[in-house]
Amino acid sequence: MTPAAERAASDQARLVARLGLETDPLELTLPDLGVVRGFATRGTGTPLVLLHGATLSAAWWLPLLPHLTGRTVVALDAPGHGLSDGLPDEDFSLREVLVALTTAAVRATGSERAVLVGNSLGGMAAAWTAIDAPALVERLVLVGAPGVAFSGGRADALLGALAVPATARVLLTSPTPPAWYTSRLRRSLAEPALDDWPELGDLAYHASRRSGFRHTVPRMLQQLLDFRTPRPNMALTAPELRALPPMTYLHGRDEAFLPYVAARVALAVIPEAEGKQVDGGHVPWLTDPTPLVAAL
Repeated sequence: MTPAAERAASDQARLVARLGLETDPLELTLPDLGVVRGFATRGTGTPLVLLHGATLSAAWWLPLLPHLTGRTVVALDAPGHGLSDGLPDEDFSLREVLVALTTAAVRATGSERAVLVGNSLGGMAAAWTAIDAPALVERLVLVGAPGVAFSGGRADALLGALAVPATARVLLTSPTPPAWYTSRLRRSLAEPALDDWPELGDLAYHASRRSGFRHTVPRMLQQLLDFRTPRPNMALTAPELRALPPMTYLHGRDEAFLPYVAARVALAVIPEAEGKQVDGGHVPWLTDPTPLVAAL
């Protein structure tokens, strides 16, 4: 491991220890994606696959696990994120990458189908998988604006900067102070409770210092964003929205990426979709896990 990866792994281990969790580490070698890492818990009921947002990692779901005892849960770090390898230099389709990752996560549960729980870009991955591989998906639970899958959103300054090659290179190679990075992340997520989880801020910073992050995450974001403006061709079309399975959508009242009124426009097209505003920002289970636990 590189020093940055070692620090990120240590941050994650601190959080696991603080929460008193028992999780099984996962390390999967996937065609075209390399080695992806994550964790699992084993239990009963329909498995849950937890999909994290851009620049974050599977560890952001760890504070939810004490509320999911007895459930089978699998969460993987997307390529370049957390502790997973970066993608090779060749061109790639973000949709194909995230559907392949989600498919691997469902198979890692040992079940043929799972409930996909997606946050931010993870919500977009969940929707893409439900459309491209519907046999794997029982239903969707989306938490926070699902990437740019719903029209009407706008990225924050941090994601916008990472989507521009020149600024991403400077941001990720210069000696950026950890406090500066975490303060921008806090502003980006608009999550009041993030200060209660310093391990997550530390992990996000140290993971961003990894070469896999530097070589992969900006290229992912470039497919989604023109600086802070979502690329229109990445939003789900009306036929795709109508093809989605039953969905519960939770939208934080402090959500910074997408107005709730815009989310409701998309939800109105999905045949069996329920939307609800909850306390918190873009990762609202850190503020109050109760609504998400109820949805599961």
